[in-house]
Amino acid sequence: MPSKYGRRVAIGAAVAALFWVTAAVAGAAAVRWEEGSGLTEPQVVEKAPPKYPDEARKERVQGAVVLEATIETDGRVSETAVVEDPDARLTAAAREAVAKWRFEPARDAKGKPVAVRYRVTVVFKLQ
Repeated sequence: MPSKYGRRVAIGAAVAALFWVTAAVAGAAAVRWEEGSGLTEPQVVEKAPPKYPDEARKERVQGAVVLEATIETDGRVSETAVVEDPDARLTAAAREAVAKWRFEPARDAKGKPVAVRYRVTVVFKLQ
């Protein structure tokens, strides 16, 4: 049976390892894609259309939802943050659709895929 001292050392080592892993993951965070950044621009290869919310359609609500999507190195969208929100219902529909999109990821000068934060706009317009 380990002593109290041994358990404390083991717990301390586990906590230190957790902080190290957290720091490593945080260091690998996506960078914001900007023109002139030296990265290729992500390209949409699969785009799910948003579903216009019925209630918003009946009320004739329109607008452009701007999201900042995190595009991973495999081209999938891992998260979205709202930049412009004309209506919460439209924003929810846009987020749901963009989460299904797939991209050719951004790449660095050596052609290596890079995770980026990338702005996308989803327009809801009644005809």
